[in-house]
Amino acid sequence: MKQYSNRGQAVFPWVIAFLVWPLGAFLGSLRLVGYRVFSIILILFYFLYGFTYIISGKDQDTYRISQYFEEASKLSFADLWSKIINLYALGNKPDIFQDILQFSVSRFTTDVQIYFAIIAVLLAIITASIFERVVKAKTYSGSLNYFSVLLLLFLLLVLSPGRINSFRHYFALAIFLFSTYNYIQNGQLKYLFLLCLTPFVHFAFVMVIPLLLVFKIVGSRFWVYYLLILASFIFTDQVSNYLRDYTAGLDENALQYHATQYTSDYYLKQVSQLKSQRYFILDKYIYFTTIFFLTLSLFSAYYIRITSDNLRKLFSMTLLIFAFVNFFSELESVANRFGVLYQGFCCIFLIQLYFNSDKVVPLLLKILLSVVFLVNLVIIIRITMQSASVSTILLFLPVSLISPLDISLLDWIK
Repeated sequence: MKQYSNRGQAVFPWVIAFLVWPLGAFLGSLRLVGYRVFSIILILFYFLYGFTYIISGKDQDTYRISQYFEEASKLSFADLWSKIINLYALGNKPDIFQDILQFSVSRFTTDVQIYFAIIAVLLAIITASIFERVVKAKTYSGSLNYFSVLLLLFLLLVLSPGRINSFRHYFALAIFLFSTYNYIQNGQLKYLFLLCLTPFVHFAFVMVIPLLLVFKIVGSRFWVYYLLILASFIFTDQVSNYLRDYTAGLDENALQYHATQYTSDYYLKQVSQLKSQRYFILDKYIYFTTIFFLTLSLFSAYYIRITSDNLRKLFSMTLLIFAFVNFFSELESVANRFGVLYQGFCCIFLIQLYFNSDKVVPLLLKILLSVVFLVNLVIIIRITMQSASVSTILLFLPVSLISPLDISLLDWIK
């Protein structure tokens, strides 16, 4: 794959934006500089990260993306159209969004770094839109407290720029959060339509779209969701085994090829091998964080009486998503993907809940959320350092004169 040399120098105008990004994000969240300034700073930072992205190994999704992008540059429109009309043929990817995007970008450039910058900006735009909608929904006249800001930062962590390594999943996740939140808030069909497009970004989201139908039927009857959550702890083995058996029996002309990718014994064996190579905390942090957010949301719903209809709907949806995730807790390929989705949606609910309350947050709750946030922050930073370029962080510092800029932060530290 074609490498770049000192390309960070080309993004000189954006470095200032990045250097003040943490302060800008914080001030933007506090509404001192306005939503638009926060969004612009966020998008510029994601752009810089994507443009200086380093592919650290062939096991990364972005390595495969770079290969797909190179292939896309050689395709004709007729080739792309053939892919679209044979969307669900055995062996083809049903999530066609990436193919269309790569084909479109490759019409004017074959530089994969520009493509990474574009997908980072797309993720940033949806992320900024979520923040803007959530923060604007604040009705309580008091100022934001430490707990609310921490929840905002955790939501930003869920959709951090390093997520472009699994761009299809996290872009679909961001669209799901944005569209589901807005549909619950105002019921506009355009958000339901947007939600239904997520499987074309990442096929796995065909599994969670039916949750909205369940939500529409059950409504805000909390006791139903509590029973589902209880059942999810009892019947997780049976549900996981049923899903494996069901996908194995699908007709070849259906979606067996794609569904079995996440449920086959071979795939689960690969996951098991990867687990044996990782520390326990790295393996379990998503599940532990998911359980923590369930506990936090249950306590918060009890601590702050939910009277708003919209908050009751958001709380109901968080319970339903958790039940879904927990039913598949034995299938890590499913549970981990949608565990992060649950964390993001739970953050949105809790932000709304504490935004619209004047209750004092217990000190223990602040400490617990701080610890969970820091653990997740450290892990995400460690993962991100494999692909964040030195030029992303140190372009203006003297070290850039004696160290190459086109290496990852992790390699530079080593």
